Amino acid sequence: MSFRIKLKHKLVHSLKISNKEAEKLIKSGRIYLNQTPVFENQVVRVLDEVYLDNVRIYPTILPLFYKFYKAPGIECTLNPTISDGLLNYIPNNLPLFHIGRLDKASEGLLILTNIGQIHDALLRNQTQAIWKKYLVKVDKVIAPEWVAELENGVEILGQITKPCKIELLDAFTFHIWLNQGLNKQIRRMCKLFNLQVTYLKRIEFGEIQLAHLQPGDCIPLNETEIEYLKQICLKGDEYN
Repeated sequence: MSFRIKLKHKLVHSLKISNKEAEKLIKSGRIYLNQTPVFENQVVRVLDEVYLDNVRIYPTILPLFYKFYKAPGIECTLNPTISDGLLNYIPNNLPLFHIGRLDKASEGLLILTNIGQIHDALLRNQTQAIWKKYLVKVDKVIAPEWVAELENGVEILGQITKPCKIELLDAFTFHIWLNQGLNKQIRRMCKLFNLQVTYLKRIEFGEIQLAHLQPGDCIPLNETEIEYLKQICLKGDEYN
């Protein structure tokens, strides 16, 4: 396990002290990891908090987590020169960025945070799949045999998509659950069967739901939702 993610390393770099001083602090019982005193060097994971007495020393910034209802027409970019970019819709100039993307024509749930490592922990980690649920409408009647093919995986962008789940709602509308996020994946999957997506909305990101939000709404995640993200991170790979 890499030393760079160990508690002693965090103390050395956060407090600008030596390794020996860090070891002494840990043995003193003054160091808390997530409100629990620790007495030995151990791994510090994404979303963990380290305290010296009652003062948080890691992370040095207060973690922020929001859910945002992206309206169609908004670009998932933080480039300030893009007039319809996401940066122009984040309230109060909060230093947030998006986890995952929705294409410009799509709408729905985006998770926003100021913790840089969270993106890798949630999206690039293959040990803990996160299912995203979408509501999709297409321009032609959906043949039942197409559903089985889509669920089993089809070839787009030079690879076979992972198995997914589809629930037909009517002849033109369905829910789909995906645990991967290839570029315009749902639109490309439908196009294989000559179906054009006319409406696409992400309504769930794992256990986090869009719920009653309206386009443009941006609200903090509640404690249960934050704890869900934390548990996903803890089950995955360790990151600095």
